[in-house]
Amino acid sequence: MHMTDCRPILLIEDDLDYERLVREVLGNSESFEVRSAPSLSLGLDLIDRFPPEVILVDLNLSDSSGYETFLRVRERAPGIPIIVLTSLDDDQVALRAVEDGAQDYLVKSLVQPKLLARSMSMALSRQKREASPEGTAPANSGVVLSFLGCKGGVGASTTAVNIAALLAQSGVETIVIELQQAHAGTLARYLPAEPAHGLHALLEKPANSITAADLHGCVMKSGFGPHLLCQSPSSLWGAPAAAHVSSIVSLARRAYRFVILDLPAQVDDGVAQALKLSDPIVVIVDREWSSVNCGAALLHHLRSATALNSKVRVAVVERTRLEAPPPMVDIERRLKVRPLAVIPSAAEAIALSQSAHTPLVLLDPDNPFSLAHSDLADQLLPPVAAGPSGAQGAAPAPFSRRPVSRVIPETMYG
Repeated sequence: MHMTDCRPILLIEDDLDYERLVREVLGNSESFEVRSAPSLSLGLDLIDRFPPEVILVDLNLSDSSGYETFLRVRERAPGIPIIVLTSLDDDQVALRAVEDGAQDYLVKSLVQPKLLARSMSMALSRQKREASPEGTAPANSGVVLSFLGCKGGVGASTTAVNIAALLAQSGVETIVIELQQAHAGTLARYLPAEPAHGLHALLEKPANSITAADLHGCVMKSGFGPHLLCQSPSSLWGAPAAAHVSSIVSLARRAYRFVILDLPAQVDDGVAQALKLSDPIVVIVDREWSSVNCGAALLHHLRSATALNSKVRVAVVERTRLEAPPPMVDIERRLKVRPLAVIPSAAEAIALSQSAHTPLVLLDPDNPFSLAHSDLADQLLPPVAAGPSGAQGAAPAPFSRRPVSRVIPETMYG
């Protein structure tokens, strides 16, 4: 059997002898690929980076013990079968874990090799039977869509919130996460009141201790559909670290069908981690030469990271009104890519929409700005790519309210 056919198993265990036993038993079966972590914090990190099909976890670890260990793993890995490992003295705790969702428990001193392999196979078979019907999305398959300005002030945040509004209006659970720095607060402008708890509350916690309950406690439901995780305009905070980004985004993609990330222009460690977790990445470029040059430099940087190259898309926003904007053919030549859309300027209408706490795509759907966003959404998330939304409802319909040409003529938004 090829390694690619092996089922990924995560073992969270601080006993080296038992880890060696599990690796021998499951490795020799040629059906499993075992990754291991000696602590709960490292195990939670591996869940995010290498999602397993089954988790084996010792309830008593160096940094966690008892039922709390199971709860932390279940919180981070909803829908993934968990088999708890325990001693003879802790079998009541293990039984409680099984009552609350663990697939099985094994007493370490009594485990025989055949029993361990059989327990793995049964957990996988049971998970397959209990999985969503064919054609529905698994619980942890949320799409992460990132918007990244080539520099500050090009309209990436505005594009992100308008795309999120279209997604939410199509009937799927959507969240926008503002990972901007300092006095951003763009998302908060769409809320009637300043959020009491926001991203800063999560950043104050250790990254590996953030739970789904923590996330939901900081999220606000907008009046126009999406959930928002944002900062107060009066707050001042630093750049989120990679570990915090990983925890927050991973929890969000398990709770929402679409996760929209509003990212700052500077690609630091936190932004780099967000990009790794993203599906489509949309670079926003203003239609003026300084922005285009910044966009070309950013695209060159992203293309040098081969894992990101296939994800990157471009949209041009006519944020700066020029009497003679650069020709699109010259912009394409400089960026070395054809933009998915050109979004016309609508500064006054956008200001009005923010005062009404409603994105422009909903406030004025026939505005050329709105139509361009509908077209962009269609190209980023066609029905096949978006897929069904499972419990949240049917697959979203195309977003365009009227046919919009895929060709970008020079005079379309002149």
